[in-house]
Parts: sequence; C-alpha cells; structure tokens
Amino acid sequence: MGYTVRGYVQEPTKDTVPVRELFPRRVCLRVTSKTHVGMVLGDGAYERGAWANRIEESAAGVGYIWGEGICEPLRVRAGWVPDETVKALENYVTNGGAHVIDLPVRRGGEEVAA
Repeated sequence: MGYTVRGYVQEPTKDTVPVRELFPRRVCLRVTSKTHVGMVLGDGAYERGAWANRIEESAAGVGYIWGEGICEPLRVRAGWVPDETVKALENYVTNGGAHVIDLPVRRGGEEVAA
C-alpha cells in the first residue's frame, strides 16, 4: 500500500508501544543499560555486538539497527548539526542573507577552521 509506520520509545522498560515486536527493523540509540538493548532490538542483539549502552554521550546520532534482512546488528550514525550552526543559519535566513557568516565546522566533535 505504500505506508510506513514508525513507533518511537524513549523508555524501553515502559510498554508505550505494545506492538513493537511487529516492527521488522529497529533502531537503538544510546541507552543506559545493557538490558535495554535487548528490549529495543530484540533478544540476542547485545551478544551479537549491539552495545548501545557503551555509546559515548559525545557521539550524538550513533546507534544500532537490527531486524529483518540484517544478519548482524549494524552500527550507524545519523547526521548531526550542532545548535550553534542551526542558530547561525536561522540568523542568516531571517536577515535575508545580507551578511556572509562563518558556520562552525566540526570534525570528530572539535571545531576546526572552515
């Protein structure tokens, strides 16, 4: 039919999405406990290498995907833009782009010259 259904959970121990077992693919970002990995990704995910509880706080957007069609948990990273860059872009757009601005460029969590 061309429909996509997504369910989001912030606390894996709560049963806020009672049909989560029916989702064919799951994504787990940083969690606080090893047991949460299994609750989100399914049994055996932690033992197969989905160590979402070990993701550093500085690694925003890093997570693991596992489910239908994926043999082993896959470590992924979503795009991430720091707040300062979003605010600079907003300022540029709302001022009609009249002034050229230097957007901070980050590599490995550190700001570098553009």
